[in-house]
Amino acid sequence: MAKLTYPKTGDFPFYYEDYIKLVTEEDLMTAIKNDTAMVLDFLSSNKQADWDFRYAEGKWTPREILLHIIDTERIMSYRALRASRGDRTHLPGFDQTGYIENSQAAKRSLSSLVAEFKSVRNASISLFKNMTKKEAERVGYANAQQITAKSIGFVIVGHARHHIQVLREKYSFA
Repeated sequence: MAKLTYPKTGDFPFYYEDYIKLVTEEDLMTAIKNDTAMVLDFLSSNKQADWDFRYAEGKWTPREILLHIIDTERIMSYRALRASRGDRTHLPGFDQTGYIENSQAAKRSLSSLVAEFKSVRNASISLFKNMTKKEAERVGYANAQQITAKSIGFVIVGHARHHIQVLREKYSFA
């Protein structure tokens, strides 16, 4: 197992910098394992919270935010796979709002969302754990921007951390 170290400027588009800055660990596997434990602890600590609350008109519910974390991780892991395998196809972006609008998140139980998060995260862990340093450094393309496979892993972790912060700050979750 290769140690996938913190990405450097130029390994990822500037708009991912805020997510990557939320990752303090130098090694991706340490970060993703710490993040998994933090997210699962957060979810279990907030089972009784109002998962259908909107703090303002047009804002997503916590249930929708959790599904957004899951959807984004699934898409980003696919991008990392393609980059790591040397696929230089330019991948399009995705409409996160459309994903939520068409997700039926309101009809999902929290336990089903937690189970899906675990499944997607375990797949991401397997992908990155088995990635060689050479594969991790390969560049892929999404949204007309270059990004290394390992940078995508750090984005996945930072993205989840960002949304957990939002749930704590805007939704008063513990």
